[in-house]
Amino acid sequence: MSVDKGVKHAALSPDGKLMAWVGLEVLDPDLVIRVLDTTTWKQLRSLSRHTLPVRCLAFGPDGKTLASGGWDKTIRLWDVGEGREARMLEVPTDPVFAISFSRDGKSLFSGGIEQPRRIRVWDAGTGAQVRLITDGDIHPRISAIALSPNGIRQGAMTCRCDTNNA
Repeated sequence: MSVDKGVKHAALSPDGKLMAWVGLEVLDPDLVIRVLDTTTWKQLRSLSRHTLPVRCLAFGPDGKTLASGGWDKTIRLWDVGEGREARMLEVPTDPVFAISFSRDGKSLFSGGIEQPRRIRVWDAGTGAQVRLITDGDIHPRISAIALSPNGIRQGAMTCRCDTNNA
């Protein structure tokens, strides 16, 4: 598969057999998530329900669930095998710039450009927000979330970015 315009965000399944990506396409910029088979590089699925650009992607530990977050203030959970949206979570205030599943896949962590900086913890099965982690740091944008393999620690990375180039 050729990617003429570039890849903006990508995620690899835990077994390495699937890659999901969002590119810089002319007709559907950042709105269509493509799922590829990494052995043949053939496109298996196109997933599109976001109404504004997608900013982050993460596979669940089962490799069957993909989470996407974006400017439309939603997190969408996809059944990759069926190629359908399984659940939509609405973030009440700001776009979603970072997502990560817990090791067991039961929780999903999200962050964005909220001030004060916040990480939301969701029940991946029900879609309910179960926790709000707040940090009054001056940097308003969470651009990455990482969880330790043993599930004991989590971290968030922020960046100070020029919003005119976001």
